Amino acid sequence: MRKKHTACIVAAMVCIGLTGGLLTGCSSGSAPATENPVSVQTASEEGGGAILLKVNPEIEIFYDADGLVTKIEGENDDGRSVIADYEGYTGKSCRDVVRELVTRIHDAGYFVEETEGEARKITLELEKGSVLPEKDFLNSIAADVESYTAAEHLNSPVNVYDDD
Repeated sequence: MRKKHTACIVAAMVCIGLTGGLLTGCSSGSAPATENPVSVQTASEEGGGAILLKVNPEIEIFYDADGLVTKIEGENDDGRSVIADYEGYTGKSCRDVVRELVTRIHDAGYFVEETEGEARKITLELEKGSVLPEKDFLNSIAADVESYTAAEHLNSPVNVYDDD
């Protein structure tokens, strides 16, 4: 009887130990709030924002409260290809960087191709939560792009979307 009672106690202790270890193991994957905090801020909290430039290459241009570019990201393979060796954009005005990117897109031959018999459209889309550094920020960027496409005799309309 004593052996059976001891075996039950040992089995119970093993189960408790395994359960405790399992629960500890499950929670060890997430760091406590004080370790490695992840800062999740929207563009408006930072005072800047992002513009998505879409032709076929899709490139996101991030800017600060002054409209200066902080980083760019290719959103698809073509976008990543266009920006692969593009350097020196950090700290430049968003207008200049968008114009340079449109030039790179043109140089890569993307405006030569037509989709469904129409020239490729250039879309400038303000990302949700973005703050404009100045009232005509997006329109002035679009005007620069239109000026470039006119000078290059490209028949590519520029569409502007403000998601807010």
